Amino acid sequence: LPSYGEMYSLSVLDAMLMNVPVIGTDRSGTTEQLTDGRGLLIEPHSPQAIAEAVETYAEHPELRRSSAANASQWVRLKHQWTSTIEQHKRLYYHAYTATSGK
Repeated sequence: LPSYGEMYSLSVLDAMLMNVPVIGTDRSGTTEQLTDGRGLLIEPHSPQAIAEAVETYAEHPELRRSSAANASQWVRLKHQWTSTIEQHKRLYYHAYTATSGK
């Protein structure tokens, strides 16, 4: 993902779910998504950095596999639909009780 200002990329999440290694620019939400061994972060506006990251994955298959596995596990834990629903229910409940005095 060579974007310059991605907030939180759904395409990165999709790639993670497909268990493929991800390379993204060290900006905004992509940084959060690809830290902790979940992908390779590169400097924006740098074709050289993209090429070097691709070479890194090509030359280190174990890194490629571990990054993909870490990413897949993380996205499945952090982005489950049932978890999202529960978080929204809690948010709405707290907002309702704070404004209604109940």
